[in-house]
Amino acid sequence: MAIEKKWMKIVYLTLMVLVAAGFTLPGIMYFGGGSSDSNTVTVGNDRICSTDIECYLTCEGELKASLCYQNLCEINNCNEESNYDSEGFTFNLNIEISGEHIDLSERSSEYNIFAEFSEISNTGNEVNIHTDFLSMNQILEKVGMGLSSQCITIDGTTYCRSDSYDLTFTVNGEESYSYGNVVPEEGDVIKITFT
Repeated sequence: MAIEKKWMKIVYLTLMVLVAAGFTLPGIMYFGGGSSDSNTVTVGNDRICSTDIECYLTCEGELKASLCYQNLCEINNCNEESNYDSEGFTFNLNIEISGEHIDLSERSSEYNIFAEFSEISNTGNEVNIHTDFLSMNQILEKVGMGLSSQCITIDGTTYCRSDSYDLTFTVNGEESYSYGNVVPEEGDVIKITFT
């Protein structure tokens, strides 16, 4: 009986140590294993991000902006060129779902510096882009959306074209079939409608 109690204590203490280690070691590895000058998580050579501001690099004392797209920083070292343009250009983007205008300025984050959104009126949004190379899907990702030839996705809810519903995409009044691959230009008026 005494030997049985002794083994129970040993098993109990061993389990307690394993539980404590199981909760402690991942924290030590996550918070204590990186370099002191970066809070960005890396996987291989890629840096994981959720906004553009998490992708900044400090190169020879200067900040270098990098786009965050599909949760990865596009630039991961100082030898790569940044496409950031502080001036940028603007275009108009109007998205309507079942007759309701979507205000993109309410959905955007101040931490995404490559695409800035402001509402013009109840009919559209002005988008200021700080590079010449962003596609519509890269821009829409900044506000939790995605676009294909058949569907528009907003916060995980997908609205797809069918016999009852139509999805149209126009650039400067003309229907385009490039959808999410379109790269907007200065002064474009883009309209996405799901009815």
